[in-house]
Amino acid sequence: MGEGDGFGPAAWVRAAVVVGRLTEGRAGLEFGRLDEQEVRRRASRQLGRLLIADDPGLRVLLADLAQAPLTPLGRVWLRSELIRREVTQARLEDEFRRRPGLLNTPLWRPLVVVGLPRTGTTLLLSLLGCDPEALVLPFWQLRRPYPVPRRRLDRATRIMRAAAMARLARSMAPRLRDIHPVSALRPEEDVFLFRDTGMLAVPVTAPGYLGWLQATDPAPGYRTYRRHLQVLLADRPGRRPVLKSPFHLGRLAALLAELPEAVVVWTHRDPAVALASWCSLAAVLASAASDQMDLGALGRRWLSFWATETDRALAARTAADPARFHDVGYEALVADSPGEVERLYARLGLELSGAARRRMSRWIVRHHHRRRGRANPHRYSLADFELNAAVVDRRFGHYREWIAANIEPPMPSAQISSNDKVAEGHVSLNAFHPPWD
Repeated sequence: MGEGDGFGPAAWVRAAVVVGRLTEGRAGLEFGRLDEQEVRRRASRQLGRLLIADDPGLRVLLADLAQAPLTPLGRVWLRSELIRREVTQARLEDEFRRRPGLLNTPLWRPLVVVGLPRTGTTLLLSLLGCDPEALVLPFWQLRRPYPVPRRRLDRATRIMRAAAMARLARSMAPRLRDIHPVSALRPEEDVFLFRDTGMLAVPVTAPGYLGWLQATDPAPGYRTYRRHLQVLLADRPGRRPVLKSPFHLGRLAALLAELPEAVVVWTHRDPAVALASWCSLAAVLASAASDQMDLGALGRRWLSFWATETDRALAARTAADPARFHDVGYEALVADSPGEVERLYARLGLELSGAARRRMSRWIVRHHHRRRGRANPHRYSLADFELNAAVVDRRFGHYREWIAANIEPPMPSAQISSNDKVAEGHVSLNAFHPPWD
């Protein structure tokens, strides 16, 4: 698997894999050893104390990783993610021990953007974050939220480390620049606040872990999620938090129960197009951790996962207060971004200030021009993953019926979605779309 197929990593990554395997074979080493004891040992060393906790999700994920054809570099990367996951949860509890009053921190009407991946959730998050009254969480803060930095130097150091990590990610998988740009200061998904999330399964499409995740009660995770938000918002009262992740979709019932103040903003797009784009992103990320990838298996697993998540989201929505939801169509969002934000604010009884409008306009101009200058627009195909639009439509049949009955105008069919042409599963992007398409 190389760069020529559109999913492969950078040449230096492939060279590092060869060198790493040769070194392991000759010296009898194993870079990035992945087992529970090693993860806990390294996390304890970062914390400066022994970490003791029952973590069934870690054990299930490690069992999947043991069966995956990971490269030495992939093992090192994934182990660092597992260590970060453990350290973040432990340091959250440290914050509450130091400041028990944080439990009383109110959350003022959070907006939580959800939807299938690649449906404009990142675009909408960025637009909503232009409002000075909104509070979005940038990549640097989500990656290493604790201890909460009190000095400017601590904050600057953490930002520089996150920027270096983003540069490394772009260097390892150059296609990320065109598919999902990451930078230290840009708003990102709040999945980093969860101990267990489907995002952890992306580099290996871990089937056992994804199944375990969907069979496990998400309520404890969302109680912890609320605690994270209370800590991160405590020193910025009066700001309206704006959050997002497609991985909230199948857990909406737990999110609504643990965040009764929240309003859910759900983005919609033709699932055949969204799934093709997501599988392309997942394949690019997986290529940085493994040089052996079954694209057909990847497509089938993510089709099953996201179809199940969507059905669960619809069931949760049916049982909830309709006033807690607002819908945004991808095509409408791309065609008239300010207008869609205006409609959302009007629905919520909020005023979009002049400052917010100006910042939003500047953001759109800057990113529109950046997109137009890209030499390698994101192109993706369901056929790459042994899928086609008819198969996807069958799995998302309930969702399509719901869209037809509840969204005006109805979502385009799988044959045409906005300016994306779908024929035998092939998607060709010729018009402007934001760089998260």
